[in-house]
Amino acid sequence: KQAPERPPRAGEKGDKEKHVDTALVVKLQKKVKELEKERQRLLRELERKSDSTETSQESSSDGIYETIKIQELEMENSHLKKDLANMRESIAKSGLFEQGTKAVRE
Repeated sequence: KQAPERPPRAGEKGDKEKHVDTALVVKLQKKVKELEKERQRLLRELERKSDSTETSQESSSDGIYETIKIQELEMENSHLKKDLANMRESIAKSGLFEQGTKAVRE
C-alpha cells in the first residue's frame, strides 16, 4: 500500500504549484517586456509631439512678432506719408518750390 498523499504544508509547494508558478512568472515577464516596449514607444511619441508643439509655438510666437512688427511699420509709413504731404504743402504755399525750379532752369 502507498501512503496517502498529504497536502503540502505552509511554505512547501507541490509540483503542480511549482509548474503553475513558473508558467505564471514567464507569462508575467513576457507581459512586462511588452509593456516596457509600449512605454518606450509612447515616450518617443511624446517627445516627437513635444518637439512639434515647441516648434509650432515658436513659429506661432514668431508669427505674432512679425505681425506686430508689420503693423508698427505700416503705422510709421502712414505717419511719414502724412509728414511728406505736409512738407510738400508747406513748400508749395511758401513759393520756395517755384524759386527752386527757376534756379535749376537757369
